[in-house]
Amino acid sequence: MSGALLFGVFSAIAVVDLLIALRFAALANRAESEMGAPSRPATATNPEALRRVANLLMFAAPLMWLLVAALSFGLIPVDGIIPIKF
Repeated sequence: MSGALLFGVFSAIAVVDLLIALRFAALANRAESEMGAPSRPATATNPEALRRVANLLMFAAPLMWLLVAALSFGLIPVDGIIPIKF
């Protein structure tokens, strides 16, 4: 597999993970601002859980991207991945 292809695909995945994390954080903020509302249905989202998932995604996406970058550029040699060379 080409390192450039691997790096491009995982870069796109990391960007989407960050966008999902930002969406979850916005949902958590909105849910907390509506806490004074009359009553929430039983299926309403828990703001703490949303924020926890958002923080996990915001932390894990850059780490995953750095690992894949190291694999793609040959810093961590792996058989089957052709490293990117300049």
